[in-house]
Amino acid sequence: MNLSFRLKILSLVLCCLSVVVGCAHSTRSKQNQTKVEVKDQSGTQTEDTSDVEEFAEVTTNEVPPTPEQVKTAEVVNEDEAWLSSATLEEKIGQMFIFGFMGETLAEGLDQTLEQLRPGAIIVFGRNIKTPKQVVELLYGAQQTSMSASRVPLLIAVDQEGGNVIRLKTSPPLPSALALGGSGDPRLVYRAGLYTGQLLKTFGFNMNLAPVLDVADPDLDPFLGTRTFGKDAKHASLMGANFSAGLSDADVMPTVKHFPGHGGVSDSHKSTPVKRVSIDALKSYDLIPFAEGLKEVPLSAVMLAHIAFPKIDPTGVPATFSKPIVTDLLRNSLGFNGLIMTDDIEMAGAFAVRDPSERALRSIEAGVDL
Repeated sequence: MNLSFRLKILSLVLCCLSVVVGCAHSTRSKQNQTKVEVKDQSGTQTEDTSDVEEFAEVTTNEVPPTPEQVKTAEVVNEDEAWLSSATLEEKIGQMFIFGFMGETLAEGLDQTLEQLRPGAIIVFGRNIKTPKQVVELLYGAQQTSMSASRVPLLIAVDQEGGNVIRLKTSPPLPSALALGGSGDPRLVYRAGLYTGQLLKTFGFNMNLAPVLDVADPDLDPFLGTRTFGKDAKHASLMGANFSAGLSDADVMPTVKHFPGHGGVSDSHKSTPVKRVSIDALKSYDLIPFAEGLKEVPLSAVMLAHIAFPKIDPTGVPATFSKPIVTDLLRNSLGFNGLIMTDDIEMAGAFAVRDPSERALRSIEAGVDL
């Protein structure tokens, strides 16, 4: 079965799932009404403005704001209002993303949201049972978060494709390596778009993908088929298209694992050491990140639990490294979006022994989440 056909089947699966869980989103559709073009008796298309209020005329020198500008201004005002009224504890809570046990709110997630008020949660396979159950879980989590903190949650999941998939579909989403091997950026974009639409249907708004590490799948068993391959420019093009597809479905892409996990061992088991200079990093590993973040600026970046002693002589993993997080990612690459750690309970983060100290050290390095 070729990749294009598999993606067409996935789009049909998505349509079916939308019907199954659509009732959970029915109220939203009523709030997002748009103007409709109708034909008058002469056959000319006119705009139905029966429910639109009349506005006073503006002079030719006054340009009314666009709907996007109005929406942005409203969001900024809401954010400023929240920041001015939130307690220190509430602000700290927004800097954390938590995993949880169980398939329902009542198994502990409700208490976490009410007491700790985190900015995000991550859903794993252990939390997923049926489409209806997932929708109810995520919708309930958002309601609980809004009631407790007045801030909507980021709800994240690892839906990379290949062997890293939390929401199972048939056929499954192809791996990054398979998509990259197609050589077709448009197909990769569609894969990202369909993935985003699937996630949005269930209530997810953040995907911890794509993997932008540059690696040879034959020599890197940890990353394997999770990457777009060993050609940095090719990985950059494919990763940017997958991210663009997610973004166009209103799901935030999260590129990982900055500044590059390729060519080293599994950071789940230990802290790998990558002895490359900053110039070598910029000429290879950083290319997909540097170019991809320009193409899709509304992305998050996940850091790697890998030490780069030639860039930060302290030898701490990138997660705790100010030269990498602030100097390189923020200042040199000019990234002003969300920066998050990988799971700080992974062995790769054990360079800092105390979990609470890990959180503090990552924040001091410049991490947001």
